[in-house]
Amino acid sequence: MVRVACNAGLAAALLAIGGCSGCPPPPKPPAQIQEAELRDFLRGVVQAARAAPCSGVVRGQLGMAYHANGFTAAAAETYAQATALDDDARWPYLLALTHAALGDLQDALRAVEAAIALAPEYTSAWLHRGAWLLQLDRAVEAADIYAKALALAEHPAVAAAARLGSARALLQQGDAAGALALLEALADEFDHPQVHYLLDRAQRQAGQGSALPPRAQPTPMRWPDPHRDALHSHVRGLSGSLALAGSLLKANRPAEVAALLEPLLAAHDGNRQLMNDLAIAWRLTGRGDEALALLERGIATHPDYAPFHFNIALLREDAGDDEAAETHLRRALALNPNLAGVARRLAGLLVRGGRVEEARETVERAVRGSPRRVGLRFFAGMVAGMQGDWPAALAHLRVVLQEAPRHQRAQFLIATAFAEQGEFAAARAALAAARRLGVAEEEIESARRHVEALARAAP
Repeated sequence: MVRVACNAGLAAALLAIGGCSGCPPPPKPPAQIQEAELRDFLRGVVQAARAAPCSGVVRGQLGMAYHANGFTAAAAETYAQATALDDDARWPYLLALTHAALGDLQDALRAVEAAIALAPEYTSAWLHRGAWLLQLDRAVEAADIYAKALALAEHPAVAAAARLGSARALLQQGDAAGALALLEALADEFDHPQVHYLLDRAQRQAGQGSALPPRAQPTPMRWPDPHRDALHSHVRGLSGSLALAGSLLKANRPAEVAALLEPLLAAHDGNRQLMNDLAIAWRLTGRGDEALALLERGIATHPDYAPFHFNIALLREDAGDDEAAETHLRRALALNPNLAGVARRLAGLLVRGGRVEEARETVERAVRGSPRRVGLRFFAGMVAGMQGDWPAALAHLRVVLQEAPRHQRAQFLIATAFAEQGEFAAARAALAAARRLGVAEEEIESARRHVEALARAAP
């Protein structure tokens, strides 16, 4: 690929008379940008690109600014220019991501292949290449690519993503048995919703499907990707910052969320998502009083925003005020009855207060709406067991272990449920599995004595 060679001094001199020959002008920012911070930021990065028209690095930085803030088509055009100006593998790699986001998978493949040629050790490029080949129904090629990614992988999440991709390739080729073997081994080592989602697909394809509805596609697996993660520093404005804050909260990085959102609060005071996400970050970093004050100020103007009620409830629980917490949890559920996490929290609070029947009614109602939610199912099994309804407890716990085979507490509790139903061999096997999963030995021994006592008393 031909690249124009203009050093910074020459570029500045030539800029005054029309720019370096062969160095295209950077794309202009979209005309209608409402947020002044974002508008000013993009204007400054564009000016820097015009001042150094032959710098691939500066042009790539402009592409990242567009990309991070949602201007994907402008980012793609800019990355293509950076790729022509510079031999840095970042630019074709990020160009590939923008092409894929725009639905241009053939162009994405061409760009990622160029990135791999420049930096063959960058495993994220191999993972994306495999995924796009699968989307184009090229499963045999994808399988080879994932094998190469696995050979290069140094991080456990990267290796897991490569193995997951290999399983997808096997399923696409009709090899459900091969995919099952791979996924069952992976599930024992890497407990992620994507693994269980694909395991469910493989079981159904192999004729071993659950009676439950098929799983919904969960959030995609993430792995370390320095080129993609570097986009974060280019986010500006409220909308982009809130999107990034949501991703960081999912990744359990609340300190970064607080640092990102605090400077925006004064200019956007009253924005409920900003207030809620910042309050979550403050609570998770030990600043509960500030979080509560912010949420109470928010609820004064947005009384029907369910997340405010839920997060106030958590803070009230933290302070030992279960009555206030219950009030806010019930208000959140009244506003949105489908909030399974709120129902689970309320049921736990009710159990703690000795109101087991109310707790069971709450959690069973939530299970009917979200039958695959592991936390709900486990709690439902626990409450059923507290009431001596062991058949119901077994039914719930079996679903938990189907969804999350390494769930320690479910494996431990199901041993008691089996024993109470007279299934002593199954109970002993469950305790052995709980021991392998790391349940404390004193708990195992106490449960074993209970199982054996029931076995001796059985007719």
